[in-house]
Amino acid sequence: MRVAIADLEVAEGCDAKLEAALRKLVEHSRREPGTLAYGIHRAGSNWCVVEVYRDQAALEAHLGSSELKAFLATVTVL
Repeated sequence: MRVAIADLEVAEGCDAKLEAALRKLVEHSRREPGTLAYGIHRAGSNWCVVEVYRDQAALEAHLGSSELKAFLATVTVL
């Protein structure tokens, strides 16, 4: 089993854009083979993404997914 945790802090006024991008990523990521859990948590402007994968191969598949790459391209400007 592999666990990944990502902490994100968003600029003021960009919460809705981040949330929309995260929800799209979560929807896709939960359907990826080997994903056991994928959730987001929020406290103010701080966001946390908790990801649990069956094994290293499932994590690497997620890291190489076009959906994750699109998400990262979106959030770097927030």
